[in-house]
Amino acid sequence: MKFLLIPVVVFLFSSAHAEGKLVSYEELRAKHFASIHEISSCGTWGRGKTIGEFRLIKAYIDGHAMVFVDMVRPSKDGNSFIVDHGFTFPELNNEQARIWLEDISCMPRRKNIVVITAKAEDGHEVKRFRFRITINAKKKRYTYREYR
Repeated sequence: MKFLLIPVVVFLFSSAHAEGKLVSYEELRAKHFASIHEISSCGTWGRGKTIGEFRLIKAYIDGHAMVFVDMVRPSKDGNSFIVDHGFTFPELNNEQARIWLEDISCMPRRKNIVVITAKAEDGHEVKRFRFRITINAKKKRYTYREYR
């Protein structure tokens, strides 16, 4: 009995335990395209001769706001865009998170880096906070920081 109880306790109190499923960038494109509320360009990235742009995507899925960013580049013929990489943010894009966003902005910082900032409210914990997401195009990684 002791061996069974320890894993259950660790699972229940682990910070990795999420209440709902993450909505991925791929799921946004495949299942929630009509839920996209706004797309805005927010900086450029480059790799060799390829130059593309970052796009901030705001969507309303299951009654709450979600944020995504993609890196797009022109197709070879220049008539359309191709997605090079898409970002979702597990800190925000949980299907049961109940996050509301205000004053969201995306600004270029340095070459290949953009910063997203916003005010947010967590409907479950009834707390207001701000967050900052810094995306590095070269590494295709981001950092998330929450503050009051």
